[in-house]
Amino acid sequence: MVTQLQVEMNQQRYYLFQPRGLNPEDGTPVKRFWCVETRIIGGELIPDVKMPVEVLGTEVEDNASGFAGVATAICLHISGCVHVTVQPKGKLSKTNAAVEPHDFDIRRLKGDAIKPMTETERQADQTAKPSPENITRYQPRMSE
Repeated sequence: MVTQLQVEMNQQRYYLFQPRGLNPEDGTPVKRFWCVETRIIGGELIPDVKMPVEVLGTEVEDNASGFAGVATAICLHISGCVHVTVQPKGKLSKTNAAVEPHDFDIRRLKGDAIKPMTETERQADQTAKPSPENITRYQPRMSE
């Protein structure tokens, strides 16, 4: 079953598959995997839905934490909820590593490309499209 669709800044689409079955070792669901759209043959994928791709490449900020950066990916969950991956600028002073990107429900974000919602609209949207707790984000390998 397809459980997520992620669109990257280059408009490439990736799908997260959850195969049916349990791991015989520990009884947990078998491992999920990402697949680029061009490698998928047959079956039913998430249809062309209106994704807010205009947010990609723009500056956004999380209303709750103040975490800010560039929207680098948009993910549609099976529930209909949309999440945005935010990559901040800068590096960590101790290690010189890039600050890790974070995933946020789009309803928590503000930015020029994000249409603000009233509190009533937000509550109705959250009821209709609940945000999942277990977020799995596609992370491209450097060779892709």
